[in-house]
Amino acid sequence: MKKYFVFVLCLQLLWGDVLDEKIKNLIGEKNYQVNANFIQNIFRDKSLFYTNGGINMKNVVQALKNNGLLILKFSSPLEVQLNFVARTSPVLLTRTINDILSSMGYAFFNVQKADYNNGITSLSFVFVTEHTPDLSIIMSELEKRGIRCIDIKHQNAQNWEYLLEIDNPQIPNARLLLTNQPLALRDVSGQYWL
Repeated sequence: MKKYFVFVLCLQLLWGDVLDEKIKNLIGEKNYQVNANFIQNIFRDKSLFYTNGGINMKNVVQALKNNGLLILKFSSPLEVQLNFVARTSPVLLTRTINDILSSMGYAFFNVQKADYNNGITSLSFVFVTEHTPDLSIIMSELEKRGIRCIDIKHQNAQNWEYLLEIDNPQIPNARLLLTNQPLALRDVSGQYWL
């Protein structure tokens, strides 16, 4: 019993360090130091922020956002770069991220870099904006499409990297096509992925 208690205590200390480092990465070292006591209070029940032995990014980001610790607004428009990495096809990831950014109101963005190596797709989207796109909205939209955000890395105020895991990829408003069943395309001016 005593060994079990020591193991659990060590595990909690290890989890605390990993979670603290992730929070520091997301909000910045300076912001973390200024709000250290507040952050410790918010994240006192660390079990709420772990799932299957890893950090639950959605819960961490939501807690930071709800408590005003995730600062995403700039004083003037800046170029923002969002990087997405996943083990999937480049076509699926490109379409998914395009749809998400468009649904969030971003119309003018470019794919700055695209790489596909050993089954892993890496895409970098660049656009000018007055604030970083809301991380929790991006994660929610990804979940709707069967994609889970495993990790987010905050390189600097304008550069974010999302590590994604494809669970059950879906295209919203998609319709199942069956063989030998006729399909009538009424509006030929829209996009069709068959």
